[in-house]
Amino acid sequence: MTPLLPIARRTDPAGSHFAAAATMDSRWQKSECAEILRVLEATGEAMSYREIWRAVRGRIPEAVEVMRRLNDLRASGLVTASGSKVRRCNVSGRPVQVWEVAA
Repeated sequence: MTPLLPIARRTDPAGSHFAAAATMDSRWQKSECAEILRVLEATGEAMSYREIWRAVRGRIPEAVEVMRRLNDLRASGLVTASGSKVRRCNVSGRPVQVWEVAA
């Protein structure tokens, strides 16, 4: 897997950089990213973060964690947010941005 980019800003305090480095090296985070990629590759469809969460429920505890990992994957160039493919989410019923594996 492509290395994940740091999540702390240059202007953040040293403690934030330490926490960000610890998070980025986390096997847990990497396994969540791998799980999300597996779901997107298996379906072959663009999905909202809530749809992905529903597919991995039990393996990723909260929907917000899916969004965080999608941002990590986007920064790594592994997924793309399809802004032009906004559609209704099958979970929330609201118009949403969808995500897909990068080409």
